Amino acid sequence: MPEEPPRPLTEHPLWRYAGILLASLFGHALCFYLFQVAYAPVVARTPVPARIYLPAPGSEEARLVAAWAEMADPALPALPGPTDDQPPSTYRPSFAR
Repeated sequence: MPEEPPRPLTEHPLWRYAGILLASLFGHALCFYLFQVAYAPVVARTPVPARIYLPAPGSEEARLVAAWAEMADPALPALPGPTDDQPPSTYRPSFAR
């Protein structure tokens, strides 16, 4: 059998692994540069406090809000419906006073 000629040093498996590692690092660096991600800050801002608007008693707006609340009572769906053996209750909203 004829002897194999000596391989060049660059064909050594160690050089191949080093080349693959360098190519991978270069590829990752390129992707991190191309696809930059902006991460959220560690400390987030607190939410804006809720604002409550109360119309002045006796004003036109207060009268309109009371009329709307009487017409479309928001507590009405929370009431249990009448059963067959008891008459329907007469519900009076707390804001009717």
